[in-house]
Amino acid sequence: MNKNIDQRRLSLFELINQNNGEIKVEAMATAIGWTARSINRYFSKWLGITLKTYIDIIKFSNALKQLKSGTFYPELDYADQSHFIKTVKKFSGSKPTVLVWNKNDRFIQLTFMDLS
Repeated sequence: MNKNIDQRRLSLFELINQNNGEIKVEAMATAIGWTARSINRYFSKWLGITLKTYIDIIKFSNALKQLKSGTFYPELDYADQSHFIKTVKKFSGSKPTVLVWNKNDRFIQLTFMDLS
């Protein structure tokens, strides 16, 4: 078994994280020399989720940091505030205002934990 990690995969995750999930699939494919279809197949096969879902999770994580600072309007690449609210609700089960009102702040604190 080859223990070396494909450099394209490392580059893919670096691109996604450096851009806070605000990069299009076509731009990633061009940058790392992989087709958009291959990237999507990789995510589905190895992570069990689509690339779009993964990017939405990254954006959601960054949105929580935004909410922690009291910003309710999306600063990231959301089409509008409605999409921002839907994404936050999809992953947290609550609207952004409810998360901020959370008195013990536990949910938002999870985004600031260093798990390394």
